[in-house]
Amino acid sequence: MVSCDVSVVAVTYTDVMATTEVLDLAQPAAAAAAVDALNDRLAAEAQVPGDVGGAVAALAAAVRATPLERWTAGPLRDARDQGISVAVENMPREESRRVFSIGRYRSCYLPEHLSGLGDVTLDTSHVGASKVDLIRAYSALAGQLRHVHLSDSDLTGGDQHRLPGKGRLPLRPFLSALARSDYPGVVSLELKPWSLGAPAPETILERMRGALEFARGALADEAHAG
Repeated sequence: MVSCDVSVVAVTYTDVMATTEVLDLAQPAAAAAAVDALNDRLAAEAQVPGDVGGAVAALAAAVRATPLERWTAGPLRDARDQGISVAVENMPREESRRVFSIGRYRSCYLPEHLSGLGDVTLDTSHVGASKVDLIRAYSALAGQLRHVHLSDSDLTGGDQHRLPGKGRLPLRPFLSALARSDYPGVVSLELKPWSLGAPAPETILERMRGALEFARGALADEAHAG
């Protein structure tokens, strides 16, 4: 079996706050308290304009350091037993640099790595960076999918997080498939500052609105068609 490594990071973003907290799921109560504290800060401190569509908070599994099998059987299981919702995220492909690590990858980037793992997050830019077919990845993980990090890629390499529609990923067919399904989760935008036109506030707002319209339009069109 192909192996990969995993660790967990909670990240909260707003236009006025950027906070990273490392969560130790071996201590589920402390991890839950950390997530609650991040959400409280987000609610108290966010000053995101209402016409942008609100702030974003995400709990994601950043793949590094700990073998997935061991993490799944220990900290992940214990956290879920405590009622913590963890959706493990696919990450960009990163093969091991160690000579004697045959069959091991430094990141869990294939759908097969996350199959049967329970709730998952699908990051479309990570799919593009890993040269994985987005529709195949969605089809393989649809029953587990609870969160989507939406952005585009021109498929030339690297984790790009471009504006939706400004790359070559089949985002409209993907969102159409999502809208036709019984998907119970959330679609959020994860975009790099350069793609939003940072640091110009008016450009950021304009491009955020456009990205939201792209996502909502693709989902709504298919919903109406259904």
